[in-house]
Amino acid sequence: MRNTVVLFICALMLCSCGAYKRQAYLQDMEPGVQYKAEAAPDARIAKGDKLKIIVTASEPVLAQPFNLVTGGAEYGSVSSEEGIAAESRVDRSYTVDRNGNINFPVLGRVHVEGMTLEELSTSIENKIVATGMLKEPIVLTEFTNYTFTILGEAGNGNFTIPDGSINIFQALAMAGDIGGYGVKNDVWVIRTEGGIRQVYSLNLKSKDVFDSPAFYLQQNDMVYVKPRKFKMDEPASGVMSIFSTIFSTVTSFISTFLWYSVYTK
Repeated sequence: MRNTVVLFICALMLCSCGAYKRQAYLQDMEPGVQYKAEAAPDARIAKGDKLKIIVTASEPVLAQPFNLVTGGAEYGSVSSEEGIAAESRVDRSYTVDRNGNINFPVLGRVHVEGMTLEELSTSIENKIVATGMLKEPIVLTEFTNYTFTILGEAGNGNFTIPDGSINIFQALAMAGDIGGYGVKNDVWVIRTEGGIRQVYSLNLKSKDVFDSPAFYLQQNDMVYVKPRKFKMDEPASGVMSIFSTIFSTVTSFISTFLWYSVYTK
């Protein structure tokens, strides 16, 4: 009798272990162990990107010529705080052309391709100072089309990141995480660069995912979470969920009863 109880409990433990192996992330990492971490790469501006660029200063009226006009009003005619708040409600952006340039007020054609947002801010600030029209400009920049797409066994949708910095785990968290039927050891990131489309396979169960060139997403990446080969439709899934709950309750009761019966005699 005692051997039967032990075997039964071992079977339950194996079932639990199997569920853990299917669901857990980063299974080969250990608490207390230090792992080398690379800094997140800065997103680089590319052809076709859309950029929001705001110029302000301690005297906002002097920044007016360096901002786009919307509806007859220019940013810079009010205080910096009010202007930034108003700007956040305006869909105003520069599109990087096929030559990697934008057409900027007063400055004319400015080459921006390959720059980070920080480098772009510094470059425009220096160019504005060089005109002699504004001594200490403040230039705020962000992407308006840094978008990635998530498909498959995760919360599907398109998502936009203004600062252009996000990794695969953050992206999946934004989408609502991978569902119970999603494959976590072969998540695809589909990326197009220079006219070439490439698929990167990420194993989210291993710490090696941090070393993948697709760990940090880029503009227009598509993330596809594949379903497991065995996937039931919604009605069958609901029935199995109920059955699983009942089974777990019954097995736990039987396990406790048998253990108590054997080891309390």
